[in-house]
Amino acid sequence: MKFLKRGKVMENELQKTFERAYFIKGACEGMFTVSECADRLKITQQRVKQLKRAYRTIGAAAFIHGNKGRAPASKIPEEIKKRIVELKQSDAYRTTNFVHFRELLAEYEGIRYSKTTITNILKNAGIKSPKRRRPRKLKQPHPPRPRRECFGELLQADASPYDWLNTGEKYSLHGYQDDATGKITGLYLCKNECLLGYLEVTRQTLENHGIPLNIYPDRVGVFFVNRKDRDKISIEEQLKGKSEAKTQMGEILEELDISLFPAGSPEAKGRIERLWQTLQGRLPTEFRIRGIKTIEEANSFLTQVYIEQFNKQFSVPPAKDDSRFVPLEDTTFLDTLLTARVIRKTNSQGVFSFENFKFVIDAPECRNKQITIVMSEKIGIKAMCGKSFYDIRFCDFYDNRHLYTHMPEVTQILIDKYLRVNAKKDSKVS
Repeated sequence: MKFLKRGKVMENELQKTFERAYFIKGACEGMFTVSECADRLKITQQRVKQLKRAYRTIGAAAFIHGNKGRAPASKIPEEIKKRIVELKQSDAYRTTNFVHFRELLAEYEGIRYSKTTITNILKNAGIKSPKRRRPRKLKQPHPPRPRRECFGELLQADASPYDWLNTGEKYSLHGYQDDATGKITGLYLCKNECLLGYLEVTRQTLENHGIPLNIYPDRVGVFFVNRKDRDKISIEEQLKGKSEAKTQMGEILEELDISLFPAGSPEAKGRIERLWQTLQGRLPTEFRIRGIKTIEEANSFLTQVYIEQFNKQFSVPPAKDDSRFVPLEDTTFLDTLLTARVIRKTNSQGVFSFENFKFVIDAPECRNKQITIVMSEKIGIKAMCGKSFYDIRFCDFYDNRHLYTHMPEVTQILIDKYLRVNAKKDSKVS
C-alpha cells in the first residue's frame, strides 16, 4: 500500500497508523515477513518484532503512540500564561518592551521563560511591544564612528530631560559613558541640566575609575563659553597666561589635565544618545517598581545598584586592555575642587549678599574681605576666605520665595537644603 503524502498533518498521522496496523497484523497472520514489513514501514526488523509482540498482547492499542493525548511536559500552564499577560497590562510593567519585561519577570515575579516564549504569549494575547521606531529620515545618515580602543580614552557627556520619576515633571539625568566599552561611569539626576549635575558625575568617575584622557560633550554652556565671549578675559586672567575665557567646568577639567572638545552634532556622540533611549525605556519602570519617587532616592539607587547592573549587562570589552584612566590615591581634594564658585565681598560685619539674600560669616577674619562662595551636593554651601572654609548663615530670616523667580533651581535646592532649614534658629545680626 502506497503511503499518501497529501492532505493535512492529522490525516497523514492517521494514514501512518493505519498502514502500520495493516502490515503488523498481516505479519502476525503470516501474510508478510518481518523483512517485508520493515522495508514497507521504513523501520528496523527489531522494531517490527516488538510491534508484533505488543499486538498479540494488547491488540490495536499497540499502534498508538504512548504520548497520544498527553500534554507536553514543557507546556506552560494556562494560569501562568494568564498571569504573564495580566502583569504586562498592569501599571508597573505596561511601558516595558518585551526584553526588559522578561528580565523583570525573572527578577521580581520568579517567572523564568525564554525570550521567544514570552514574546509569543504576549503577541497571541494581542499585545505589542512599545519599542519606539526611529522615524525614517530623508537626509544622509551620519556615518558610524569606530569605538576608541582603550577604556578611559574618551568619555561622552550629556544630560537628558525626561519624566524619569513618573510624576509628569521632567528632570535632567546627567551622565558620562565610556566610548570604548559603553560602560556608564557616572549618572546623576537634577532638576535641570547644570554645573552641579556634571560635577557629581565627574566625582563618581574620578572616585570609581580615575582621571580620563578626554571628555566629549556638546556645546552646552556648562563646558564652553559662548564664542563671542571667549576673548573677554580679565587682566588677572591674562597675567595668569590664559588666552581665552573658560567656564568653571572647563577650568576644573583643565586642572585635572582632562582634554575637552565639543561634538558638532548629536549624531557625532550617538553612543550616549542611544544610551538615553535605553534608559528612558527602562529606568522609569525600575523606579516605579521600587517605589522611588524623589531625586535623592533615585540618585542613591543609580550609584549603589543600577550603574553596576547596567554595565554588567550592556558593556563590551575594549579593543585593548590598557586603561587610560589615571588612578587617584587621594580623593579628599575633590570636595573643594568639584564645586560651583561665586565671588563676593563682605562688609565690616562679615555680611554679604547672594541671590538677593543676606548672609553672614561669624568669623572676624572674614570681615571686609573678598570671599568665594563654594557650592556642591557634597559640602553644601560654604564660604572660602584665603584657604579656609567657613559656615554661613542667614543674616536675617524672612520669606523670600518671591525672589526665587530668577534664581537657578539648583541654587534654590541647596539654599533650602543647607540654609533655610535652620534659618529660624539663627540669631539676627543688627
